[in-house]
Order: sequence, then C-alpha cells, then structure tokens
Amino acid sequence: MNPEHSDSDSGSIFTVKTNTTAPTEWTSEEGIDPHDESDVMSVLESLYGGDSTYSLSSSVLNYHFENGRRYHAYHEGKYIMPNDDQEQNKLMLMHLCYALVFDGRLHLSPISTNPQNVLDIGTGRGDWAIDFAEAYPSARVIGTDLSPIQPLWVPPNCTFEIDDAEDEWLYTQQFDLIHTRTICGAIRDWPRFHRQAFDHVKPGGWFEMQENDAWFQRDDGSCPEWTQMFLEKLDEASILSGRRLNVARDQKQYMIDAGFINVHDVIFRLPLSPWHSDPRMKEIGRLRGLAMNEGVEGYSLALYTRFLGWSPNEVRILLAKVRSEFNDVRNQMYIAVHVVYGQKPEEVA
Repeated sequence: MNPEHSDSDSGSIFTVKTNTTAPTEWTSEEGIDPHDESDVMSVLESLYGGDSTYSLSSSVLNYHFENGRRYHAYHEGKYIMPNDDQEQNKLMLMHLCYALVFDGRLHLSPISTNPQNVLDIGTGRGDWAIDFAEAYPSARVIGTDLSPIQPLWVPPNCTFEIDDAEDEWLYTQQFDLIHTRTICGAIRDWPRFHRQAFDHVKPGGWFEMQENDAWFQRDDGSCPEWTQMFLEKLDEASILSGRRLNVARDQKQYMIDAGFINVHDVIFRLPLSPWHSDPRMKEIGRLRGLAMNEGVEGYSLALYTRFLGWSPNEVRILLAKVRSEFNDVRNQMYIAVHVVYGQKPEEVA
C-alpha cells in the first residue's frame, strides 16, 4: 500500500478492571448478556465481591430502535450510526483491514516509546484501545463512546467511559496521544473539537485521526450511476443533520488552525472489492468490501429517513443497487482513508 502522502447517566462511566487470569470475553454458552445490567452486576459481584469499579446507569442501556436497527441511548439521536451486531461486525472488519493497511501499526504518529496516558475518542467496540493497551502495558488507555458495547474483559490498563465528545472535556490529565477513527458525522463544531484536543494533549504529544472520505470513486474520479446518486443524497442529508460526513479531507486544516505543528495528511486508497492484482491489496479490498456491505445501511438509513423523508424500503432498494456496483470488480472502486496527525508544540504560548 503506497499512501499518497441531571439524569443519573450524565457522565456515566463504564469501567471494568479485571485481573489477567479472567477470560478475555464472554461467550454465548455462558448465558451472559453484556448489555443486561443485572447479568453484568451479578458477574462483577461474584468476581470482586461488590468492589468493582463498574458504574453504569440502566438508562444508558435502554437503546433506541428505529427501522429495524439499534442506536445509542446516551444523548439519543446525536449520532446517525447504529450500535447493533451488524454495525459491530463492520467495525471488527475495518479494524482487521486497517491492520493490513498500516502494516500492523496502530498509529502513524511518532509518539514516545513509553506513552503514559492515551485517549481513544469514539472507541466503538474498543478494538484499537485494547490493542494499544496490550502493545504498551505501561500506558493508561481510556476509550470513550456513546454506547457501552465494549467487552467487559480487557487489559488492566484499559478502561471505557460513556461520554459525548461534543461535551466539555473534563480530564485533569494531558495525553501523550489522542486518537480517533471514523468519527466524521459525529461532530457539529470541528474547530471546537480540535481546540479541546489541543488543550488535552501534553506538550510534545500527538493527535491522530484515521478518517474515511464519505465518497467512493474510480481512478478517473467518477462512480457508477446509482452510487453517484447515493453519495450525493448522503452528503445532502448529513449537511442537513448538522454533522457532515464527508469532511475527512478538512481535518488537516482544522488541526493546523488549532495550533498543532508537524501536521500530516497521509492518504490510503482502499479497494472496495477484491479487484486489485496485488495479493495484499486484493485482501484489503475483500475486507473493506465486506465492511462496506455491512456498514453502508448504517451510514444512510437514519440520515435518509430522518432528513430526506425516504421510507426504509426505498433506502434499502437503493442500497441493493449501490452494493451491486461497488461489489462489481469491473468497476474497480475504492475509498480514501486519511490519517491526519499533528504535534502540540513543546512550548505553548
């Protein structure tokens, strides 16, 4: 891959610190529902005698269901992506894909070899935060999200918090690295978001964003008929929502404006199907294509129905045509991923 260069849930925290002998995840055979608060509490009490650091309001688990998909309950309606199994499958596939794209690296930022505090905003399933905590056992890693969909059994130096990245950041510590992945579409005021990131990175530390363009294309910049229509309507709907999706390419300037230096925007073009002749790129295309097949409805269903007045059936009919176009290897379509990273100056005026 060659880069182109005062409800009780307010401030709720989902943190579970386990010992290293605990299982890494629950299995369905154990009959445990990680989203059932009574199940969670019973297991934690059996493990820790009631001394767990677990704290989670039941209202955070009272998910919203819409058009057959499940969405977050905390600050309901702010984010257009679902949090159900289908969406989590997409996130898992994207994590595997990025591992290939970045040659196993979790970040491109040249962070110190001994980071102490790391923040992962919009952590989703927590894959990146968990992998980082395992790779840097001396670091304390915090993952934040609107949904408590992360596993309970995690490295002892990794915790998860239910939080809204658009709220005021109340951390008392500064971070060696702040990381995001695919949070475009979640932020209304990007300059404020970048200012908060700047304020909470320690001098000399790094802020890194791994974000997709919300656009598919071929080498000549074009895309097939139904895909073109889909993307134009998706952009229109996300603008109406106040949180535009297709803003990955804008993040470099936002980062510079916030005061970061040594800012880079490294762009990777990922195939959306296994059309590439190079075996590694073919595998990347297979994984990214699977993820897009799982995720394209999540990106569009809420936006189209809430802001454009489409029915769920109309959306799904269009998506069937769009999938047929990007799955067709003859179209040789790809999506661009921007890895934007910058450093806070050692001396800040």
